[in-house]
Amino acid sequence: MSYLLKQDVCNCYNAVPMSQCLQEIKIQGLTTGVNYIFEIWDKFDSLEVLTDTSVLNECTLDLSELTPNLLNANAGEFTLIIYDTTDLDTPIELTFDSVAYSCFILTFIQSNSNVTSQYLR
Repeated sequence: MSYLLKQDVCNCYNAVPMSQCLQEIKIQGLTTGVNYIFEIWDKFDSLEVLTDTSVLNECTLDLSELTPNLLNANAGEFTLIIYDTTDLDTPIELTFDSVAYSCFILTFIQSNSNVTSQYLR
């Protein structure tokens, strides 16, 4: 799972900025019943890993399982890469605006919103 080292982040999808107060991120477009690994890389190439099984074509990333306060407005960009656990060499592609992407840039903003869940978009 060293795909990031070979990935040109200029070809990643820039997701809509998310509140740093989120408790979860939902990801649609996945295959129901499949186990996925979610790699989250920071600007220092440090890695955090989450897992989930897709239900009704979506997964929910429980952000409480990450290092506390990792995803904050001052932390810079994070790169998300998704793998099916049966193929850890090939990232999953998701389509946004008719283009398939195998990596996603996440940014977080300060927010007074009570929103605790957001879809990757």
